[in-house]
Amino acid sequence: MDSISCVSFKPLHRREQLKVLEQYFKGLNAGHREHMFLQGGPGSGKTFCITHMLNKYNSKSSYIDCSVYKTRSAIVTKILIDFGFAVARSGPSFDYLYEKLDKFLQENKTLIVLDDLHKLHKREMEVFNDLIEKASVIAISFNDSVLNDMDSKSIFLPIRVSFPSYTKDELTDILKQRFGNSDGLDQISNYACTHNGNCRLAVECSKRIKQRWNKIDLSNTLVWLNEIGGI
Repeated sequence: MDSISCVSFKPLHRREQLKVLEQYFKGLNAGHREHMFLQGGPGSGKTFCITHMLNKYNSKSSYIDCSVYKTRSAIVTKILIDFGFAVARSGPSFDYLYEKLDKFLQENKTLIVLDDLHKLHKREMEVFNDLIEKASVIAISFNDSVLNDMDSKSIFLPIRVSFPSYTKDELTDILKQRFGNSDGLDQISNYACTHNGNCRLAVECSKRIKQRWNKIDLSNTLVWLNEIGGI
């Protein structure tokens, strides 16, 4: 699993979501095959929490970012590589690769995470329909309308977990956890709240301010936000 980095911070303000995820991963370790659907806006902690759990349980898994791997061939190739197969970047036909993956999934209990599922075109959803028949699948998207593109014959009855937007105070807590106390963090949290409580945006802003000035204080935060039209 090389497309998702390790998480060094414990997710904050996602106690209920983590509780459900814990039970899900314990079920996987017990040999159950179950599906899960994570729903929430950008920067609401979906990927962060999944990364935390994958690292914690060291799951045999494949993580697919559907904004990067957008075709059936690309997804199947990525899964095979994640599970240790040597796959040439060009040459093997899709049928050959799919047959190899199909055999592997039938012989092994595996978990496949499809992040940003809504980025797949409808015609590429066939691979999703196939995977849910053979592996445990965690699908992640900002809403469940993407499931309308599934084959009508497919049965996808996932455990559903909702991730609401972070509040200003929650965002400030997360920024303090990562960057320490600073009188500029409230301003960054306020800005992120104008973008639906996007934590990823708040963290990225904080990183850039710190890189530029080596610290995050009120004055340089206001300069930064003014430059990007945030105030």
